[in-house]
Amino acid sequence: SSGINAEWPLRPGDPEVAAFRRKLYEREIIPTYKPGDVLFYRYDIWHRGTPVKVGQRRSVINLAFTKRECFWHLTWNRAWTQGNYYGDNERTLIGLSPRQRAVIGIPEPGHPYWNATKIRNFAARYPGIDVTPYMEMLKEQ
Repeated sequence: SSGINAEWPLRPGDPEVAAFRRKLYEREIIPTYKPGDVLFYRYDIWHRGTPVKVGQRRSVINLAFTKRECFWHLTWNRAWTQGNYYGDNERTLIGLSPRQRAVIGIPEPGHPYWNATKIRNFAARYPGIDVTPYMEMLKEQ
């Protein structure tokens, strides 16, 4: 099964964990879906992807929602985001409103996180982004 293959890297370093994870396949539920369906799950749910078929691709949008005051929680993690630092994701972020950016973990203008240096760094990292709302709120504080 593909599950056994997915666990082989764990065998040498942690055979106990590999054996435990292999047993999880006995309880596996494979959902049926159609294009446009959405799967919501919590981060404490053990999950895995099935292999992508040769010549096909699987598009995934990973989002994390959190309370406004917890802007640091599960945002630009090291998983998929580091490989997408420049390009479509960057252009999308630049085009978002400050409120839309807040949903993905960037503090809103006026949040105590911001200072002049951080705003300048933000603008340098994302050329073309409008930091005016962030600077204006800083002046008002």
